[in-house]
Amino acid sequence: MKVVERVVDQGHDIGECVHRVINSPRAAANVLTALAALARADMLSHDNRWQPAVRALAALNEAIRGKRGARW
Repeated sequence: MKVVERVVDQGHDIGECVHRVINSPRAAANVLTALAALARADMLSHDNRWQPAVRALAALNEAIRGKRGARW
């Protein structure tokens, strides 16, 4: 008889991923770059699953444009 240890991955909290990304300018840039590539490939506009992300990106764009005179 052979005893084998079984490891079960419970996953992780998506909130922790968000926290890590927003605290790392490089990680945030990587996510935005990957999303831009999906947008260029028309993958965001043709798949309804991405609509919440598209709205969030539009809100980010508006937030940046509204602040542009103050900082950029």
